[in-house]
Amino acid sequence: MKRFLSFVGIFSILGAGCYSAPISTSSLPVPQAALPVESVLPDVSSAPSGLVDVALSNTDTVPENPAPPAPQQEALFISMTSGNFFFDPSAITASPGQTVTISFVDSEGSHTFVIDELGIQKDVTTGTVITFAAPETPGNYAYYCDTGAHRKLGMEGILTVK
Repeated sequence: MKRFLSFVGIFSILGAGCYSAPISTSSLPVPQAALPVESVLPDVSSAPSGLVDVALSNTDTVPENPAPPAPQQEALFISMTSGNFFFDPSAITASPGQTVTISFVDSEGSHTFVIDELGIQKDVTTGTVITFAAPETPGNYAYYCDTGAHRKLGMEGILTVK
């Protein structure tokens, strides 16, 4: 019995520590959205003539039929082969900002794929996939293999952005 009373006493003390009084909502601040409109809008009754009209007529400049957003460009997918001193294709054409994905479907030997202006330098084997955004600035960008003298031996191509 003594144990039981000790047990009940401990739980009574613990239970008393978990009680908290209800929060009075009368002391909470009123959210701005609940205020009447007159209390959040500035008083314009003393503004010089013409200023109020301009401020209120700003909504007239919104077109009724806004232009639709520009369509997103389709991504460009290239299947590429590489071998002793060649890339095929050796010319790629893309639009500014277009996503370009190059998938190496066949690669013989040890090669890399480099585009200096884009900071791309990747080892290439069959199955390698390289994805990048074409430069925003139109122009010609060389891609090449920087392994040994491969570039001098003809292993390069041109990415044309237009």
